Amino acid sequence: MDIGARVERLDQRLDLGDVGKGVTSVSVAIVSSTGVPFASLSVVGESESFTPLRIDKLVALLRKTSQLIVDQHGQ
Repeated sequence: MDIGARVERLDQRLDLGDVGKGVTSVSVAIVSSTGVPFASLSVVGESESFTPLRIDKLVALLRKTSQLIVDQHGQ
C-alpha cells in the first residue's frame, strides 16, 4: 500500500513537501468521545528528518497525545 493510501485509511494527514518545498508535516485529528473531530495535532519539520519509521513513531505519539487530551478534558 502506498503511503498516501495508508494516510487516508488512518485518518491522519501527511504533507511530503506538497505545500512547502523541503517541509513535511504530520497531523492527526483529536476526536471527541462521540466520534466528532474538533481539533488536530501536528508536527512540522525539514523533509530530510521525516523517514518512514520516524513518521510512524510520530503518528503513534500524536495519537496517544490526542487521546490524553480527550481523556483529561472530557470531550
